[in-house]
Amino acid sequence: MRSFWGLIPRYILKNKKRIFFMAVGIVLSITLISSLSIMVEALQKSSKDRIVNQAGGTYDIRFETRNYVRAQGLKTDSLVEKVSMVTVFGKYQVPNTNYELELGGYESNITELLNFKLIEGKFPSGGNEIALESWILDALPQKYKVGDKIRLSYTIEYVDSKGKYMPVNMESEFLLVGTFQHVANGFLNKNTAKAYLTKEFVEATAANKNFHYNGYLTVIPKYSIGEGLSQLSSTNVYSDLDFLPSSIKSFMLIAVDVMNLVTKIIFVIIGIVASVIIYNIFNVCISERTKDFGMLRAIGASPRKIKALVLGEGLLLGAIFIPLGILIGNLAIKAIIMVSSGYKDFNGVFSIPKEGVTASVIVGFLSILGGTYSSARKASQISPMEAITSNNNLKLKGRKIKKGIQSTKGIRKKASFTTNMAFLNVSRNKKRFTTTVVSLSITIIMFFTVNYLITNSDPINSFKKNFQGDFTLSTFLTEPGYGLTQDNIDKLNSIDGVKSVSKQKFFRTNVEFPKEGITQEGMDHIKEFSRRSYRLREDFEKGKYQFLTNVEGYVDQDLMRLKEGLLEGAIDLDKMKEEPIAIIIENLNYNNYTSLQVGSKLKIPYIRYDNKGNAGEKTQEVTIGAIVRADMLKNVDPTISSTIILNEKAMEKYLSIEEFQRANILLDKDADYLKVESEIKEITKLARAMEVKSFKEELKTIKKENLERSLIMYSFVSIVAVVSIINLINIMYMNVILRKREVAMMRALGLGSDEVRSMIKTEGMLYGISASMVGSILGILLTYGIFKVGRKVLMAGMTWEFPVMEVIAIFTVTIFITFIASVLPSRKLFTSSIVDSIRGIE
Repeated sequence: MRSFWGLIPRYILKNKKRIFFMAVGIVLSITLISSLSIMVEALQKSSKDRIVNQAGGTYDIRFETRNYVRAQGLKTDSLVEKVSMVTVFGKYQVPNTNYELELGGYESNITELLNFKLIEGKFPSGGNEIALESWILDALPQKYKVGDKIRLSYTIEYVDSKGKYMPVNMESEFLLVGTFQHVANGFLNKNTAKAYLTKEFVEATAANKNFHYNGYLTVIPKYSIGEGLSQLSSTNVYSDLDFLPSSIKSFMLIAVDVMNLVTKIIFVIIGIVASVIIYNIFNVCISERTKDFGMLRAIGASPRKIKALVLGEGLLLGAIFIPLGILIGNLAIKAIIMVSSGYKDFNGVFSIPKEGVTASVIVGFLSILGGTYSSARKASQISPMEAITSNNNLKLKGRKIKKGIQSTKGIRKKASFTTNMAFLNVSRNKKRFTTTVVSLSITIIMFFTVNYLITNSDPINSFKKNFQGDFTLSTFLTEPGYGLTQDNIDKLNSIDGVKSVSKQKFFRTNVEFPKEGITQEGMDHIKEFSRRSYRLREDFEKGKYQFLTNVEGYVDQDLMRLKEGLLEGAIDLDKMKEEPIAIIIENLNYNNYTSLQVGSKLKIPYIRYDNKGNAGEKTQEVTIGAIVRADMLKNVDPTISSTIILNEKAMEKYLSIEEFQRANILLDKDADYLKVESEIKEITKLARAMEVKSFKEELKTIKKENLERSLIMYSFVSIVAVVSIINLINIMYMNVILRKREVAMMRALGLGSDEVRSMIKTEGMLYGISASMVGSILGILLTYGIFKVGRKVLMAGMTWEFPVMEVIAIFTVTIFITFIASVLPSRKLFTSSIVDSIRGIE
């Protein structure tokens, strides 16, 4: 040996079995950290894409106005990052269909705010160029392709000097230069396609007209959507603008923020798990080599060199196996993501997030340094003779053994000798026992957390519960011609194979609530809500307190069903048909905004259309006749806190809503599904903006999305579990090796091999029982905490109940695993003679 430092590779090559266990522990621990970083990146990307696709774009706030000059001020406002305006030009009704084209004059930067994806050609740049949403081409009277000329007859609406709407019919020829796709899954009006014209063309075609303008903007990253909305709407500079936040984006961003917080906590926990695992492995391995260090001390090696030798060995192993762990973690989790999603692009398969690499390196080396330095310091402080003659256990001190015996005295009175020895061994090695139980407990806690989140966010279960039939028909529009008439309902009922058709009337509006029926929390919410627009703020200052509320019209059968959840009042069907008497379901989504009484008055604004189709806003006062429990509603919108229910006849009489906005169709078992679907679409094709959803198609899509998310999350928990199990086997194996001389003495005194195995099995079960208890208690408390904090912001309809079956499963599986982990290494004790074991000969 030419150099003292040559001992490092020499020891590594000499002790291949020990190094193997150490390497496995390091690799799996680092795999855990790097796979978490990949998972977080995948979930964040998935969430971002989902927000854009649901909201229809990246914008934070949408605004409407007729004051073009005031709106232009937003482009220089220091609060606004991006803004784009759309001139609402006109509408073209596709003949003999329920489809229409919405012509708008767009600014060139609209694609930065709306989810417009070019399919073919280009977006218009000037003149009479036009681009259409690709799906509308199949509905047009002629088959057009990019490069063709299209002649459209359309209606534009502007306001004259007296504020009166002036519809004008026009006809123009356009050059089709491109097709695009606009994904906006959160909006139900799927029958209106966008037609993209340039702003300059619209202004030149209809000069000096007072048009209606829509706009989209993002606030600077320093502010949230709510803060940006509050500041913009609080100034009189924009008093002519109505600001509407992207409620879908706002709600989903809250969920994303919660998810990011949870993942950061998990990152810290995983870092602790990895540190504990690496520390355990190094601590045990170094403790086992106490005799080797004693010999080095005897031939002149200083304590400092002993520590340097051990640290050097740890750093060398880290330099080899930490990068390997990062690579394996990256490949493992990305392989799972690709398999689950069907994604076949391998270009980024070796791309690893910098955060994951940094965390892996820091946690890995700090854990190695901690695990090696602690043990090396202890080994370097004892005398060479003590180290050579030791039994490799640096913790065998009489006071601690006595204390351990006394702490388990009550349990051991009626226990066997081997059980007593198991308790004694656990008491003598408290640090090793504690760190192992901690790593196992964290795995259990993570299982509880992930299982709870997936169960509550299970879209399949939620979909099956909320999808009221084999087909659903729905629209948000109450304008005549957009809903289902009674004749439509009768035709749907007459389709061969249809068992039943349930129907509802529906619209959403800002309902005025009485001050005495509003809680302080509710008043704070209204104050915040009123900052969305100048008009809402003005209403609040005048004492008009409004909540965004669903107003629904039920038939008699559905009203009778609500009696099961009656809290106060009575549901009188006859009165509800003739008088404006309503049922209220308040404080949905765990809010505490209102405390209404039977007899309270509510003011519902609604739109009344005259014979010419002109709209005018009116208000109807209704009286609360009954209060019903929140769980009587099947499908709860997370953005609302109350639902008002009227008889559908009263909706027609007092709110001028004649058509039905929702219908649920249930089929017979032997119905021809495709044939029924075709007939439903044929009947509803003239009910404009009525969306038809098929249970089978929706379920298929949701299952795919759920599979991807569940596989990613459960695969991560599986990696955690595998790491912890291998760590447990490592620990149990090292425990056996360290106590080889001790067990040999017991065998020499007459202890049988079956008794030795029984003692070790009992120790393993003690690990399992302790980890199960600690992990289950903390896991249950954590899931309850998530429920209390996240039920308002994380997901709608979130529930919690004591997880009895999960606890039973955890105890069973954990105890079984620890039992097996203790059986496997116990065989090592009987591979050598008692004499050789006592002498310490391997």
